[in-house]
Amino acid sequence: MGREAACERGAPANWGRGGSSIAAFPEYYGRVDSPPGRSASYRDAHRVVIISDTDVGARARAVRALGSAEREETAQILVPLLKTGDAWVRAETAFALGRIGNPIAAGPLVEALGDENLEVRLYAGFALWKRAWAPDAARGALFEMYRAAATYPASKADILECLMIRPDEQIAHLVIEAAGNQYDDVRAKAFDLLTNLPSAPQELLAAGLRDQVISVQRTAAGLLTGAVGTLALPKLVEAFEEDPRNRYSLLEAIGRNLGEPGRDCLIRLLQSGLDQGARATAVVQLARFEDQPAASALIAALEAADPKQELNLTWELIEALQNSDDPAVSRRLRTIATDETANDYLRDLATKALERIRKRAAAQP
Repeated sequence: MGREAACERGAPANWGRGGSSIAAFPEYYGRVDSPPGRSASYRDAHRVVIISDTDVGARARAVRALGSAEREETAQILVPLLKTGDAWVRAETAFALGRIGNPIAAGPLVEALGDENLEVRLYAGFALWKRAWAPDAARGALFEMYRAAATYPASKADILECLMIRPDEQIAHLVIEAAGNQYDDVRAKAFDLLTNLPSAPQELLAAGLRDQVISVQRTAAGLLTGAVGTLALPKLVEAFEEDPRNRYSLLEAIGRNLGEPGRDCLIRLLQSGLDQGARATAVVQLARFEDQPAASALIAALEAADPKQELNLTWELIEALQNSDDPAVSRRLRTIATDETANDYLRDLATKALERIRKRAAAQP
């Protein structure tokens, strides 16, 4: 999802864009058609917004539908609702005015930055920042809400993404700071946004390798290897070996980004006493290389694997070697396929791999 979407998604009403809820219950909410056929039904939504003041839910959803239509003239109808008595309607109104983009909403949205309700302030800030209306006021409000203890972690993440529509040094520092936040959602978003900055502190990326969030690990590894290349290998291996069961994503970075040094590292890890899951992940990454050192290591691992105790590892090895012409692979596959005590699915996989090898050999001149 793009950074502009962070300014548009997640408004308080829990329904999809385009007026879907209103369309499903026209007798209750009024009707809104998708553009361009929206004349009479569009007026129905206006009627709900203006008249249905006894049903807050109907008004809030109708406001959202009008925002989805993105017609500038609608702003004149919606602006007064920023001062309505219900926070749900006010928040939906700020959200809708940001989508519509009529500049007449700029001043009222700046006033809404002082609303008593956090969500109203949040969506007013998103609207102003997205449209570059009163950017200093919007920036200040969004920074303040980001740092507020009452702001939910998911909203803090959305604030970061929205601000990155137009990043500058101050916003970059906020994103770097957020990469050390205590909340998983915030850290994950911050690391994702680090990819849009010219650089990130290497000590921060090294810490990300040890994060409990997989996406943070993956992003940190990609940024670190992109910044320093094979010099990142010791840091990746060190972080992986500290907690191999929870850092398989680091093996992916080693295999994808570090070329032959990464391949040689994966071979060493495959031959080590790591848990089955880690070695199975190393197999998947080694299979990408399609060269003799990788093939030899995979064949040796297949011959040594115990299909009964190492089902996942054996499965990945068969998948990786099913196109091999090495006689040792065929022999091992026949052993597995004919072992009645082995797992049925594994035997079936070995049988199919043998059949592919046979067909390929028969097709050769």
